[in-house]
Amino acid sequence: MDSTIAWNNLNWKIINYYVAKIKIKIYKSSKDKDFIRVRNFQKLLFTSNYYLLKCIEDTTNEYNLDIDKQALFLKLLSINIYKWNSYPGNFKNININSNYIFYDKIFQNMIKNILEPEWQAIIGFTYYSIKKTIFNLFKILKSKKKIYIFETKITGFLKLKFLKTILRKFPIKNLLLKWIKNKSIDLSIELKDLLLNICLFEIENKIFIKNTNIIRYKNELLIISENKRNIFYIKNILDFWFNQRGLKLILPKLINLQNESFQFIGFEFFKKKYIILIQPSINSKKKIIFDLSKIWKFHYGRPIYQVIKVINNYIIDCKNYYKFCNIDYSINLNQNLFGQALRFAKRTHPKKSIGWIFKKYFKKSNNNKFIYFDNDPQNGIIILQNF
Repeated sequence: MDSTIAWNNLNWKIINYYVAKIKIKIYKSSKDKDFIRVRNFQKLLFTSNYYLLKCIEDTTNEYNLDIDKQALFLKLLSINIYKWNSYPGNFKNININSNYIFYDKIFQNMIKNILEPEWQAIIGFTYYSIKKTIFNLFKILKSKKKIYIFETKITGFLKLKFLKTILRKFPIKNLLLKWIKNKSIDLSIELKDLLLNICLFEIENKIFIKNTNIIRYKNELLIISENKRNIFYIKNILDFWFNQRGLKLILPKLINLQNESFQFIGFEFFKKKYIILIQPSINSKKKIIFDLSKIWKFHYGRPIYQVIKVINNYIIDCKNYYKFCNIDYSINLNQNLFGQALRFAKRTHPKKSIGWIFKKYFKKSNNNKFIYFDNDPQNGIIILQNF
């Protein structure tokens, strides 16, 4: 890339189109089982400057890092990725701004996006879609009268021996295996989930017991059956299979859905006769309140309209994720949001009275509820959304 070209002036429409086009070709070639073309397209994409630009942009946006992206691109161009030495050990206590760590994150993002289309064609999109996972679970729960659910989570590091067999023809397998060996793959949760999907696809196709289902999303797993024996039979098979591959099941819990609820990927499920009720789990609600609190605190000292924009984006994401819920969960969250908004306004104007703050930032809507708003110099009045 010419150093005179500013990063923001790049034609991202062409870059995104090129990357999407190659990923579609990888997917279609894998669907047709033409693995020679799959490898050729993977190599083509991995060595593309367009692809490197996109991965730098995506990774820096994901971690909200304010860095010189143009200088970073020129630096990464000079690195031989095939001979890149991954940082050994655990990264929990290491600053994300460290160059070594950040390069690793970009390379992991590159490998994940190349590997994903190939295996999406083989596995299908079930493991990548919350919508399909919830729909399948809802259908199973509704169809059975007496239900036992074994709730657990998958943890551990995948063994090199097993991954070498699966990824033996993947062009960048050596770097990927090096991350596994150094136990640094937890740096990228999405890449770890993808490798887990690849590994579990093998055994889930081999297990079939009548009236028993396995539902999984990322590292959370449910075994659902009308018979306890079937559940423990499958659990024993999974335990044996996982031990061979360096994985294990943790936090096991057997639930009788007639008497109690269960939690799965942030949702809580109840059953009343033939009606399935869904709402965000208690931990999910606590996390939402905590995340909102962090956003408010981060914007202390800044104009109120700026924090409203960020909060609105977060609320939209939450509402999209929990749109499958059929129990109204908004009351407590809206009460907390109102309290946080009031505290922020009081902190912004410490010498003003409550009456003045209400007059400036709050007004009543048609349904007699308070609306929190501020005046954006560019876009006019901006209103805080509710759950």
